[in-house]
Amino acid sequence: MNTNTHPRISLIVAVYNAEAYFHTFMQSVLSQTFTDFEVLLVNDGSSDGSGELCDDYAARDSRIRVFHKANGGVASARQVGIENARGEYTIHADPDDTVAPTYLEDLYAEAVKEDADMVMCDYYVVQAKKMRYRRIAPKSLDSSKMLDGILLAKIPGFLCNKLIRRSLYERFGISFVAGLDYGEDTLVCVKLMLGGIKIAYVKKALYYYNWVVNPNSITRKYNRQKFEMRLNFIKQISAVIPEGEHTAGVNYRCAEVAYQCMKWGVIDDKEFESIFRPYRGKFWRSKFSLKRRLVLLLAASGFQSMARNFIKKKR
Repeated sequence: MNTNTHPRISLIVAVYNAEAYFHTFMQSVLSQTFTDFEVLLVNDGSSDGSGELCDDYAARDSRIRVFHKANGGVASARQVGIENARGEYTIHADPDDTVAPTYLEDLYAEAVKEDADMVMCDYYVVQAKKMRYRRIAPKSLDSSKMLDGILLAKIPGFLCNKLIRRSLYERFGISFVAGLDYGEDTLVCVKLMLGGIKIAYVKKALYYYNWVVNPNSITRKYNRQKFEMRLNFIKQISAVIPEGEHTAGVNYRCAEVAYQCMKWGVIDDKEFESIFRPYRGKFWRSKFSLKRRLVLLLAASGFQSMARNFIKKKR
């Protein structure tokens, strides 16, 4: 039994059918140079042996706690983790990735040094033939400017490279939106940064974001389900950001969702026009290229054949 009810960090892991790569991930977690942490493994109704593996690890290490739930998606699993976390800070990691040995040590040291609410770091993208270093290098750590960077996709909105003070979730009434399983982490970042939090930055790549081991990840494919989640995401973003604020970022996100939808042909022309006609002003004022703005305006106005003269539509 884990008797440490006040660890410095709670590492939350949403687990779904991760049996093939779970050992590699857990080995990187349990090799941390920082030891005052707990691991919350939330088994989201896995149909493989992931649940049993979670229990096996918990039996061997008292810092690990396991929560089994019916499948409800990654957002609901992350929420279970937040509700049960006991750490001063929280961080989320995905079981198809890995973390550097000093992942928690470096992030926590910076949090203490700066008395920061959120600490972020650089990361690696692991691809089949190469590994790319992704440097955040923010021009400003002001939360409002960081929020603009996230909305304009200049700074990643995922949570795996962000250590966050746990009390902020309660202070700002933030929770993960059930069913929003794409962009759920970005939405949380947006809500946090709207609160004017103090942010710090570690200039090291401490997380390995793996594009190889899990080809079924929802972030690797574009289909009707993903489109509907992204449409929900921009509705959620538009609802939480005060009118007239961060308009460049909101416009960009709306245009991005519409353009990807049209590019991959996941809905028919009539439905596209019906959904996106109200967004035409946002499309035109977005920071997309003139060509892409014209494509979206034409398609959302019912002139799909003209729009397709500018874009090769994939199906």
